[in-house]
Amino acid sequence: MLDREQVERLSASDLGSERYVSISTQGHGDIIILTRQGGEGQDNETGKAFGMAHGHEVNIIAALVGYLNRSGVDIREIKTIVTSFASEIIEDEGLKNQSDSGGIFFRSILDTARGRALKRFNVESQGLDCLTLPITSSPGHMTDFNPGYAFYTREEDDGELTLVLGRYNKSSEQVDQSVEFGIADVPILGGMICSIAQGQYRRDIQRFTEEVFE
Repeated sequence: MLDREQVERLSASDLGSERYVSISTQGHGDIIILTRQGGEGQDNETGKAFGMAHGHEVNIIAALVGYLNRSGVDIREIKTIVTSFASEIIEDEGLKNQSDSGGIFFRSILDTARGRALKRFNVESQGLDCLTLPITSSPGHMTDFNPGYAFYTREEDDGELTLVLGRYNKSSEQVDQSVEFGIADVPILGGMICSIAQGQYRRDIQRFTEEVFE
């Protein structure tokens, strides 16, 4: 049973004209991302599913920011994009009295937002430069669970970067399932993540914006 769900149609682009994404939470707040090509109810085999343990909403926001940074988007424009889709959380004064996930966690998140290279999990054979450590679908580490889900960037022939969400298989050290996004998709994805975030995870996003933009 899905506790909270957001469904959006993404902007038409070279990646496709009828792209849909669903982002929801279930159980303890674990994040489910579903993507498909084609209209509602259309029978096709394009659907893909990605699952991340609860509490990683801010990791996804940081990955979106990191992608924009790697793409060379001006920091002022990045701030405008993020403060727009996260405005409700940013302006929630009540969140400031809540605890967040702490300093060590945020240092890693800020590195992601800056677009820092994570070469350990690059998949060179697929042209994928890792943005986030692989996140398991259950709380824990990649040493205990397989696969993990991570965000990557891939440089295209025209020099532009594509954001890739991939399922990383630690046994093969390959991404065996992936979905692609572009810069125009960032405000939509960010807004959806903010909509499903609850409690401490909303405070994490608020603190993230404070750390990055203030």
